[in-house]
Amino acid sequence: MINQINLEKDIENEKYKYLIFMEITGLTKIYENFGYVEALSINKLINKKLYKHGSKKFKGYQSIQNRFTILTEDIQIFKNFLRDVKQDIPDYILLIDLKVHSGVCKTFGGSYLDSIKKANAALNIAIIDNKEILEFDSTNVSISKLVNKEDWKLKTLHLIKNNLIIPFFQPILDIKTGKIVKYEVLARGNLSGKIALPFEFLPAAEILQILPIITRMIISESFKFFEDKPLIKFSINITEFDLIDPSFSDFIQNKTKEFNIQASNVTLELLENIKSINITHYNEMISNLKDLGFSIAIDDFGIENSNFSRLMAIDCDYLKIDAIFIKDIHKNHKNQTIVESIVNVAQVLKIKTIAEYVESKEIFECIKSLGVDFAQGYYIGKPSSKIVNS
Repeated sequence: MINQINLEKDIENEKYKYLIFMEITGLTKIYENFGYVEALSINKLINKKLYKHGSKKFKGYQSIQNRFTILTEDIQIFKNFLRDVKQDIPDYILLIDLKVHSGVCKTFGGSYLDSIKKANAALNIAIIDNKEILEFDSTNVSISKLVNKEDWKLKTLHLIKNNLIIPFFQPILDIKTGKIVKYEVLARGNLSGKIALPFEFLPAAEILQILPIITRMIISESFKFFEDKPLIKFSINITEFDLIDPSFSDFIQNKTKEFNIQASNVTLELLENIKSINITHYNEMISNLKDLGFSIAIDDFGIENSNFSRLMAIDCDYLKIDAIFIKDIHKNHKNQTIVESIVNVAQVLKIKTIAEYVESKEIFECIKSLGVDFAQGYYIGKPSSKIVNS
């Protein structure tokens, strides 16, 4: 079998028309019912058949677990290969729900990475739809979503490797004084001068399990930005992954010393996805951060896991009322009642409230009448790489 290192060269040289990822599902059942040797024999059989059918028009590469890679000039040659494989698999094994799924894409006119993403997406949908062969189709919504997800994995890795995650700043207004009193630091990606938004790269970062890297990059970059602005307060989002990292508090404390940042100027916003860790440990981490001088805010309050029970369990300084209650509050009486209730509870607990998504004067006047303390949104100011003191 040919080493996979040659695959990129073969695709780029355009020697073959189709790239195929083939996966065998059900091998776990074969192992459980007949043992390791029988399961391994399936893998050996396929490799043997790949070698047998190998030609100038059909080429197989070393398998990775139960996945096989093939380049071919003609899909029919691949179908003949599949037929040959299934003829030699014993019937009693086929009855155990052993299945072959294949994702196919054309390689002509496409790069190596482009071909890999498309074939992989087609294979994943073939497995979901239980199809033996599925060719990539750009009009297939499910396939397109998977390709886009793979695109953003690569782009996100590029952003991190090249230190291209940058901070933007959105102003937060004190409603009573009418002055900008702090800024929320928002992560952005710089892709060759085009700004990438969080909803594009953060899901990919979560899949890749590298969200903590982005948090630390934003902390470092924003602390550096505010190093010569000692009178300005700002907030930074942190995730569940940061709170369960025992080195996080040391990291952020060291950064305050490195850039001469007063911890009292920094609010750490706990994102809504913080939900799975033990509440005792959760509070210990928050207590430790507050002891260091940082303020704590609960973000997206009112949805999912950010609710009144959480509010009673967590010692926080601010509540950021979720946009779902704010964006039409000037004409939605139910949302007005909800926000009024949140404000009333927060006032009893001596917690300040911040309304996000304040996009118009009507919304601003409404939250002001309901007693919200701070406003954030396009009506106040858009996120920018620069700040304007007020």
